[in-house]
Amino acid sequence: MQTVQALLSGFVVLSVAWFALQPSSLSLFSWHPFCMTLAVVGTLPWAISRFQQPSGQGTPNRTDRTWSHFRLMAFTALLMAIGHYAIYATKEAYGKPHLTSWHGLLGAIASILIIMQTFSNSAFLYPERIKDMVAKIGGFKVAYRVHRLMGMTTFSLATTALFLGFYSNWWTGVAAGWLWPAVALASAGVYALLAAGFLRLTA
Repeated sequence: MQTVQALLSGFVVLSVAWFALQPSSLSLFSWHPFCMTLAVVGTLPWAISRFQQPSGQGTPNRTDRTWSHFRLMAFTALLMAIGHYAIYATKEAYGKPHLTSWHGLLGAIASILIIMQTFSNSAFLYPERIKDMVAKIGGFKVAYRVHRLMGMTTFSLATTALFLGFYSNWWTGVAAGWLWPAVALASAGVYALLAAGFLRLTA
């Protein structure tokens, strides 16, 4: 499953990068679609999948997976910050208003939630320090379930924002023919794999 996820993610990221980072048209805006796509289809699903690996020989222990998850989430937040700065600065330069579309609004909300998720994940890096606090809400099992639910909600918002971005003037202008549906289907495939893993864990 993770191999399929990696192939789908790679196809989407490379497709967007091919058009966004063309030397002939490279600009500050170019980093918005590239960074946001890499975050939503690349590093964020990778972070989530750290806890969807089947248990068994060769599977990293919870501490290692928690640290890996935290690093990937932090990198995702950084990529989104760069992506937001790129579009913010571009709109400022052209005197255009901000957050005027569902794409921009949902993307901003998802980014804020990702930062919150990253901070909450940092608490799980040192479970001994928070065990008394976690005990008040039902223990680590409940805390992990809430964190997982919020994570999937955030991923759903981010994916929705990404799909709305596929209808932007920029992407519809460069992704002609079969590429548009192929990238959309590959992105949907990444989401479906992560959603299936989430349902398995909550069953």
